[in-house]
Amino acid sequence: MSRPFRRPHSCGSLGPMICIAWLVLLLAVAPAPARADWLTRILAAGERTGGKAVVARAGAIDRLARHVKTAAAGKSGPVLGAAASQEGHWTFINAAGERLTAGNADEMRRIIPVLTGTTGDNKPALILSEDSIFRHREHLRSLPPSAAQSVLVGTEAYPLVRRGEALFAEARPGVLIETADRVAFDEAAFQLARPLQRSEVRILSLTVDGPQTLPRLPSLGTDGRPLTDMIDPYRLPAALSVMTGQTAVVIGRVDGTMLNFRLPAGGERSLLLADLTAAAVRHDVNLIVLQTPAARQPGTRTWLWQRVEVKGLDEARDRATLADFLDAMAGSDRTTPITVGASIDASGTTRLALRQPDTGTGLGGLVADLTAEVTGRIVSAGADAYLVSADRRSELQRRLIPGIPSSLQIGYLALLVAGLIGLPAARRWWLRLWPPEQRAEYAGAVGYQAARIVKLLVFVLLFLPLVGLPAAVWHTIRQTADLLAWPFRRIAAALARSRA
Repeated sequence: MSRPFRRPHSCGSLGPMICIAWLVLLLAVAPAPARADWLTRILAAGERTGGKAVVARAGAIDRLARHVKTAAAGKSGPVLGAAASQEGHWTFINAAGERLTAGNADEMRRIIPVLTGTTGDNKPALILSEDSIFRHREHLRSLPPSAAQSVLVGTEAYPLVRRGEALFAEARPGVLIETADRVAFDEAAFQLARPLQRSEVRILSLTVDGPQTLPRLPSLGTDGRPLTDMIDPYRLPAALSVMTGQTAVVIGRVDGTMLNFRLPAGGERSLLLADLTAAAVRHDVNLIVLQTPAARQPGTRTWLWQRVEVKGLDEARDRATLADFLDAMAGSDRTTPITVGASIDASGTTRLALRQPDTGTGLGGLVADLTAEVTGRIVSAGADAYLVSADRRSELQRRLIPGIPSSLQIGYLALLVAGLIGLPAARRWWLRLWPPEQRAEYAGAVGYQAARIVKLLVFVLLFLPLVGLPAAVWHTIRQTADLLAWPFRRIAAALARSRA
């Protein structure tokens, strides 16, 4: 008897689902370079052969040209883009997209009027490429003086401000970011542009013998505004566990490794700053330490019975971004900008050091202390912000289940998809390991159905991901073998029919 004809399963009832599952699996586990198109592969090959700098610089100049065209439309004076090369040559671009390269100061003086169409008295505003600031800074001195300079980083242009030998980028009016390191600058710019919500900003008052825990959400006053949270300072590191994703603001005076705070009745106590920052890192809390010489705590009262509050706090809570928040906390009456320096430690935490003119020592500190005593207004002299880094925030946002690394979740889902691909094989293996439930073994229908549900959950959530990869490979091999053997089976079946 001839073997009955069997059609391969590649286009059967499970075929479309298996093909889709394979596609999802490949997209989930393949690295980014494997999904690049042909143009990306050609560019990558060019980078390996020494064309990386050329391609990157050409892309930066094109982006600069597009920004110059947009910026020129909103300004009355001339605007030029400028990009430095490693050799010290400068390429200038006008709003029409025309480009000229100068190799020395004489050539610059000739080509700039040509590109702007103006006389030498009307100095153009220069928009510099990011490499001109972060990689070829030594060539900045060769630029002619201009009305204004800014640097294009990504899609945003930051005005440049010089203070002595240091060069800063102005993130907001009065908020300057150091430009000594590109990675630190990008992190600082990201953090300062990060949006804030009023409910996420918690002002903490360090009160000895105060509450030992914090509410998960801030308490609201009769006017709907968040109230200051009292907390025992020595319980604060543990209490931060309920504030994941929020911003905690602590007020005190930092002396070395200690955070000093004043008691309502007089005298000071200290808290180890490292314990506080470590707890903030552990619980993914953004911690801002406002430094003030008086070290008084908000919500308490001075000896003149003035209620202590932080100057600019109410205005700061209404601001949209972290930069606006810190700017409002510093006060609008200052005459010197805030400087922001960023660093990233081994734990992935970003530290922003924000500094103002020193009011913490000598006569300035005494005046600030007397001001806080008489008016009850705490004046900040600077701040240190310990923030969840951009990479860490991205990791937290990728998680479907909090507390489990996204790589494990993605790997689990990939194995589950592989199990769906190899579902026929996985089901055969499962039935050998755990045979079907028999209705006669249970006294009632409820117990029987409950056992079936538990079995199904164990199969889908545990067994299927566990055997997903080998089951997918084995099922694919069988499907491929059936597909290759299909023509020969058709021929055999036709010969059998002809003999009959």
